[in-house]
This record gives sequence, C-alpha cells and structure tokens, in this order.
Amino acid sequence: MRLKSKILRFNYIFYLYDCVKAGLIKLINFRLNDCVLKMAAEINFVVMGLGHIGKRHAEMVLRQNGAHLVAIIDSLSPDSLNLGGFASDIPHFYTFDEFLASGLQAQVLNVCTPNGLHAEHALAALHAGLHVVIEKPMALHDADCEILMATASEKNLHIFTVMQNRYSPPAVWIKEVIDSKIMGNLFLMQLDCYWNRDERYYTPNAWHGKKDLDGGTLFTQFSHFIDMMIWLFGDIKNIDSVFKNLYFVDQLFKFLDNSSVIAQARHLILSA
Repeated sequence: MRLKSKILRFNYIFYLYDCVKAGLIKLINFRLNDCVLKMAAEINFVVMGLGHIGKRHAEMVLRQNGAHLVAIIDSLSPDSLNLGGFASDIPHFYTFDEFLASGLQAQVLNVCTPNGLHAEHALAALHAGLHVVIEKPMALHDADCEILMATASEKNLHIFTVMQNRYSPPAVWIKEVIDSKIMGNLFLMQLDCYWNRDERYYTPNAWHGKKDLDGGTLFTQFSHFIDMMIWLFGDIKNIDSVFKNLYFVDQLFKFLDNSSVIAQARHLILSA
C-alpha cells in the first residue's frame, strides 16, 4: 500500500505594499455592503486613534460612496496628528465621551488606538449603540473578547476585526487552490512569518514594544497569520508552543520575539 501524502509549505510573504492597501480597500467595501449595515442609506463613521493605521481608515472611509467620516477622536491635538489636510474639516474630539456629548450621530466606530486599549474603547462604543470595526487584535485577553462578543450579541450590534490580508491577491489565490483541492488532501502545512519590525518601529516613548499596550508579535503581525491558518484550514486544537526572545533581549521591547507552534486542524498538522 502506497502512502499518499502531500505537503503544503508556503512562505507567506506580503512584500507588496499595494497588496495590503488593496486588501484594506476591499475590506472597507465589503463591510459597507454587508447586510447588517444596509439598514441605513448613509453610514456615518468615527475613527478613534489617528496614528498610521487610523489615518488609513479615515482615508478609506472618505473615499467610499455612502460613507461619511463625521468625527475623529485622538488624545493629541489636530496639529500634532499631521493629518496633511485630508481631515482638516472633520470635527476633532479628545475623548469618546466628548464625541457623545456633541450630539453627532454615527453608526460605526473604528477603533485604531493602541492594542491594549481596544477592548475598553470597543466596549464603550457598543454601550453607546455603535457597531465597531476594531484593528487587530480585538483585545489582549480572551476574557475581554468574550465580554465584547457577549455585549454585541445582547445589543444586536456587530464587531468587525480587521484582517484585511484575506483580501490580498496572494491570500485569495491560496484560498482558491486549497478549496479546489488542486493538490488533493493536505496533511501538513508549515507557515513562516517573515514580517520584520526593527528599531524603526519600536521607537522610544511610543506604545509599540510595551507589553501592556502592544502585547507582542503574537498580537501584531503574526495575528494575521493565525487568522490565515484558521481561515484556510479550520479551527485548531492540541496546541503546543515554545516562545523565546532571541534578538532584542532587554532592549527594544518587553516580550518574546520568536516562537514555534505545532497544532492540529481537522486532519491536518499545522506548524508555524
């Protein structure tokens, strides 16, 4: 009896800026056309956190027909945010409470604040009756994720966590390859993350690299790859892992920078 086995090994490198950009545009378009939001002819967005990613969210909303950016929220002043004029006429608030007190109406809050604040800000939005788009990760603790999901369900609201790389050309291609069973049954998959962030990312006095606000690579770049594994191969079980700080010991950040994980999904072994 001949044992038939096939190994899928792909070094999943999103090295093209346009791929990520295209993915985020498609994500915004998809969410805007989702049946949940068709209750309103026009959809009003508020973006909270105007860092690099928050600016991208604001730009995408402004480009989308039927979407309106009615406010931005950030603890920094408009002059400090370097908005470049694209949102110069958008009302600015320093806190979410200030926005609520203004009386402006919105249906969606985009949470683009530091990772460790996602749960707090998303929960406030849900209690205010807003749907929430949350940049990854949803939260740094699974208990907070459970609270968010339970609150959204109770209030008949929806949470969308940004995993835009599902919409990038490489992701669409590999999904089609796997679903069509071009390679037959897969028994082993190895996933490697080559996204590297050096000292240019972990700048002094920033929240990047802080365990309470950043969380570590598992919550930042590698969360996209976890999402890809589950999207492509189903939920995982029997997880075993090893974590170690190899490159920046006691320097740039206070969490571990390398890991090895092996898990099982359906009849497939996952190695990352």
